[in-house]
Amino acid sequence: MRLLKISVIVLFVLLQGCGSKSNPVTTPTSPPDSPSHLTDSQTTVPTNRYIWGIWDVRILGDRETVEIIPDRSSTMHFNIVRLMEEVPCTTCIAIIIKQLIPPDILSVDFRLQHPFPGPMNLCAFDLRGIIINGADYTFPANNRSVGMGHDKLVLLDPDGYTSLFNPTEFSEDTGMPPVLRYYPGKLEMDGDLSSTLNPFIAYSQDLPRRVFYVGSAETRNIQVRLPDVPVEFGYAVDISWMPVENVVDPLVDFPLEANCVEAYRIDLPDYIQVSAGGMSEVVVEIFDHQGYETISSVTVEAPEIFSGVIPFDFVESTGIESCTYSGEFTNELNAMPENYPLLVRVTDKFLDDIHGQVDAWHIGEVTVPEPPKEDPIAIAMADPLSVYTGDQVHFFDDGSYDPDGGDIVLFEWDWDNDGTPDETGEDVFHSWTDPGTYEVQFRVTDDEGATDELDGPFVIEVTEEIISGLARTWGGSDYDQGFGVATDGSGNVYVTGLFGFTV
Repeated sequence: MRLLKISVIVLFVLLQGCGSKSNPVTTPTSPPDSPSHLTDSQTTVPTNRYIWGIWDVRILGDRETVEIIPDRSSTMHFNIVRLMEEVPCTTCIAIIIKQLIPPDILSVDFRLQHPFPGPMNLCAFDLRGIIINGADYTFPANNRSVGMGHDKLVLLDPDGYTSLFNPTEFSEDTGMPPVLRYYPGKLEMDGDLSSTLNPFIAYSQDLPRRVFYVGSAETRNIQVRLPDVPVEFGYAVDISWMPVENVVDPLVDFPLEANCVEAYRIDLPDYIQVSAGGMSEVVVEIFDHQGYETISSVTVEAPEIFSGVIPFDFVESTGIESCTYSGEFTNELNAMPENYPLLVRVTDKFLDDIHGQVDAWHIGEVTVPEPPKEDPIAIAMADPLSVYTGDQVHFFDDGSYDPDGGDIVLFEWDWDNDGTPDETGEDVFHSWTDPGTYEVQFRVTDDEGATDELDGPFVIEVTEEIISGLARTWGGSDYDQGFGVATDGSGNVYVTGLFGFTV
């Protein structure tokens, strides 16, 4: 398979000197024994969030060309080290198309390289690549919109979601400092960038505090679902950082204030299920650099499953910076069998002095399964159960049904109970010419091919009335049930009737 060609224009900047050590975040040295420490109070802290770069990305109609156009110009480097003047870096970001997985899944390597070999005080924390897309789905209670449908580019299995730096709320004319605004690109994208909640790729996930060392590089392979091309989307790289002098060991010399304020990771169960009208309990694990006790609240929203948001409760700590929360919800809106999005929102006690409340978000999936398939129930009647030879027995379905709501499509009668049906129909008659005891089985089949038989067959007793050796016939004609014939010693024939007299 051919590799897609890439046209990459790089502008990668490292922000410096915008932090402050006033109002430091205080971090407990050990976790509390119970959740009683949790309060609703919030503390404002200086911002430590910066944009390293914003790009417009275009996948052209041939699905073989990708263009990446930077959204920053050299006049927008407010209070930063100007990369192009200090250490030129033309390979700090690279997007390498690995393969197209038919029909619409693209495997992509996103490579980021730290633009400086040193000094160590330029190490970054919690570096993320944010894919900014158009919106086609809204979580109304949280007022967050996200791109999820097949007509949007969708990052599969993201590490999380963020509301930061979306063009709707971080536009050029906002009151944000210039380094925190989303600027339109040089070529003015025609694509839809209306999402206010966007997925991100996290780097340095296996390193303590997710530190991104100077001079380091990392490649993350991701998969995206492509809509019809051409498609345009935004790509932003943000970091957490604060100015610190004389850094020898970044993990020791950088305080926790250099990490992101909000929870950096939310783990959801792989499979969440709730039946129609049923209830589901969900446990989520949350990780926060400043300690799990800085979490203020955890809520979930699933607009097709239930109304509003449901708060989750603290369960237990799983480490100094991690804990679990749990909650229950019911399928109160009777959602039909399908998969539905579940939004988790984690609010922190610390407020960013520029952004205000900075929340952590993640989107999982709730499955409403198909109801379990049930076999049909066979119910029938036979009348009478004792007859003479030649007399008919009336056999009929007496309310067979399919518990899972399907239809009964086949009714079968087995006159000798040998496992092979002899006749079909809901309402039938049958007679036997020979006397004896006969077992009759009845079977129904539903519209899904499932079957059921009676718990036990009908037992039909068939007799032949013989009086003085003569069969119940007279003049070559059969008589209805209840009539018989008799003869006396002189050969006279008598017909016996239902009314107790003899003709």
